[in-house]
Amino acid sequence: MYPALEKDNEMDIKLIMKPIFSLFFLCGIDLNEPRRKSSLIFSVFFNTICLGIILSRILCLIGKPDWFVLITTMIKISYLLLWWIANLRKKYLLKLIEDLESLKSELDVRDYAKLLRTSKLAVTAAFLFIFIDSGLRIYNSIKRNELTFCLDYFSITLSPIIALIYEISVSYMQTSISYAIFAFYTTYCKTVAVCLQEKERSKFEAHQIYSTVLGIFRYLEETFSAIMVIIFGYISAAFLKNILDIVNDVKKGHYALVGTPSLNFVWNVLLASVIVLSAEKVQQRANDVRQSLFMMPREDFQCCSGKYMKILEDREHLKLTVWGTVAVKKSLLLSLMVWNFTFGVVAIQCQG
Repeated sequence: MYPALEKDNEMDIKLIMKPIFSLFFLCGIDLNEPRRKSSLIFSVFFNTICLGIILSRILCLIGKPDWFVLITTMIKISYLLLWWIANLRKKYLLKLIEDLESLKSELDVRDYAKLLRTSKLAVTAAFLFIFIDSGLRIYNSIKRNELTFCLDYFSITLSPIIALIYEISVSYMQTSISYAIFAFYTTYCKTVAVCLQEKERSKFEAHQIYSTVLGIFRYLEETFSAIMVIIFGYISAAFLKNILDIVNDVKKGHYALVGTPSLNFVWNVLLASVIVLSAEKVQQRANDVRQSLFMMPREDFQCCSGKYMKILEDREHLKLTVWGTVAVKKSLLLSLMVWNFTFGVVAIQCQG
């Protein structure tokens, strides 16, 4: 069924992450070696757009302090922060991909093919949403017949071409870097989880895999722990913005414009769910490997021995967290939703 992948050494596990490189390249972060010169153009373009839009939002905030403008400004700043953190940690991302090679023997041909398809599907979905988001923004701009920067404070009517360029730029800025990081994190967690699925292993293989997993988790936590603060902060702020967008459009009678914030709300819920579920799965699989070691009798592995106690304590190292504070699990997603709806109700009351 998979004639090209019959031998283990023909499975290049780096190819699983390769499609995601195109999402990073789109915003000017080239994970290929050597770096392509064209990535510099995208890099300058992305940062110029970010700084221009952030500056316009700050001017709006100074002109008229407003919950909506404040939340929007925070979201725009988060994109720029994500870009710089990801750009500064390119070597960390490449090192994580290299570490996957040590788990290649745990994959069979069928799992490898599924992971390749999953990676390509994630990138395709990201590109598809980028175009859909741009299209909806253009549609809303045409319906309003103006480009409104600051709610009712002031509006600047622009030509259709300028409005088109602006909407595409905003969509490009807020989707390219965030989806690149989402796709990398979730695909990486899923790949490791598949490699750690339950199967018969010798004592040597189990301990070797366990040592590898510990190293991967430490590096993954070091690379993404701080990024997760911005990611979940971005998702939280985006939830609030979508709620306020929907309420404002309904109040003004723009029922035809509710589609964009509604779609963004559903998409952000899906993204948050995928991140949390993939992270929780890999944590569960890693802990299963750790627990399996207790079922393997060894002369140097008795209760209360040094190795026994070390593996017992390693449970704390097999966690993916938001900057070392909260584990990325379903309880985090539930708390995030409750907090956002509560704060959204307060913000709407303050506006009304």
